[in-house]
Amino acid sequence: MTQTQQVTRWVGAAALVVGVIGIGQVLPIARWSAEATDAVRGLGGWGLAAFACVYAVATVLLLPASPLTLAAGAAWGPVWATLAVVPGAVMGAVGAFGLGRTLLRHRAEAWIAEDARWKAVDAAIAAQGPRIVFLLRLSPVFPFSLLNVGLGATRVSPWSYTWATALGIVPGTVMYVVAGSALGDVGAVASGARPDLGAAGLALTGLGLLATVAVTVAVTRVAHRALTEALPDAVKDVP
Repeated sequence: MTQTQQVTRWVGAAALVVGVIGIGQVLPIARWSAEATDAVRGLGGWGLAAFACVYAVATVLLLPASPLTLAAGAAWGPVWATLAVVPGAVMGAVGAFGLGRTLLRHRAEAWIAEDARWKAVDAAIAAQGPRIVFLLRLSPVFPFSLLNVGLGATRVSPWSYTWATALGIVPGTVMYVVAGSALGDVGAVASGARPDLGAAGLALTGLGLLATVAVTVAVTRVAHRALTEALPDAVKDVP
């Protein structure tokens, strides 16, 4: 990774922190977020279960999951949101994986046949098994939804795919739910639902989010280096 790319990533992390705080302070979504958060929290464990199911369906339908992950963080905070998102994401990933092995198998096999990166992934999985799936989840070489279907046509076993996916999505999930939690906190303050955090509170919120982003970026870099060694032809053009 070049110095320019490193600077770009850190600038992006800082922009995320500023953006989350700015959105919560400026846009009308702050009040809506606070009201929705109170409504969802009132559902208790049923709300978590329902959210996980909705998340799973969205994943199978190949819909962007990031907004849902942010919303979970705003509604329940980092810990409970992670406990809702990870099972939902895994259920959805397993469902899409099943489609890749059945109804969409021909399409997934075509990806492998036509794309050198998929060929490299399939060969590496045959040699190293779930380790490659785990690293792919940590490093965004392939989009999450596309990867779920594509891996269905590789030689990874369903069990290895499931546990490697569950472990690999945790860092990214934590980053998004922490960002969503920060948005929910600032939104609640802006709507008058909570006391003003003050400058120190906002600073701590921003620092916590920045630290989470930094750790996630560091983990991603380690995974990317490992993938570069295992799949040089697949990730050589990915920054």
